Amino acid sequence: MLRSYEDDDAGLGVEKLMKRYYRTVKEINTLNNMLLQLFQEAILYADAPAKVYPLNKRFQVRNDFIEVTHDEVFVNYPFALLEIFLLIQQHPEIKGIRAATIRLMIHYNYLIDNVFQKDLRARSLFFEIFREPKGLTHVLRRMNRYGILAAYIPAFGKIVGQMQFDLFHAYTVDQHTLFLVRNLRRFSFAKFHHEFPFCSKLMGSIPKPELLYLAGFFHDIAKGRGGNHSELGETEALNFCKAHGLSDTPPVEEKTAAASAAPVVA
Repeated sequence: MLRSYEDDDAGLGVEKLMKRYYRTVKEINTLNNMLLQLFQEAILYADAPAKVYPLNKRFQVRNDFIEVTHDEVFVNYPFALLEIFLLIQQHPEIKGIRAATIRLMIHYNYLIDNVFQKDLRARSLFFEIFREPKGLTHVLRRMNRYGILAAYIPAFGKIVGQMQFDLFHAYTVDQHTLFLVRNLRRFSFAKFHHEFPFCSKLMGSIPKPELLYLAGFFHDIAKGRGGNHSELGETEALNFCKAHGLSDTPPVEEKTAAASAAPVVA
């Protein structure tokens, strides 16, 4: 068993061991939260009246938790695997996703394949999530928790649970990445302008801040593979941009902002 955790060119054996550990803990945490929610529904609030209202023909809200309207939603509308997160952003009253729907999402995330990634609706939804003015960090964490990010961007799946045992890394690479996106987002909120006024001013001058968020999302995407992660990550980012119809030459102001903000957010 321990032979699979030996050092090699791609990384240390202890990093491989901890990667498996963190991924296992993440799965257990998800299952535990689902179980607790089911207990609450079946025992604590079994006699409470249900408050249900529709969002569209695919989703509705039941007692402040979003759910599918029927069990075939993700089979009939695979893009709904992304749509659910956009709806959470657009409806801040939603507290979470019902356990039965989480189970369906995890079961059907295999539908996020090459065909899915080329679907215009799926691509549009992914970018709408990054453009939405509120809730980006929260839904990215949910997407990571339920394996949706790893399915849509396989390169991200490789860094989930990835630790690097040196003086500069206290978090797994996926968590570090989401923290970075959160810090970039803080520059855009007026209540945080006093923290880094220069960065906040730059952020306000960027016409498409979602591109900067994506740059932050991809900045460590190739960690743990061995070799130069910056060069490997650049290739991943360029492939993503080309596949999604983005220019490989971002506007000057976005390059400037990225260069100026990098020491702060990284």
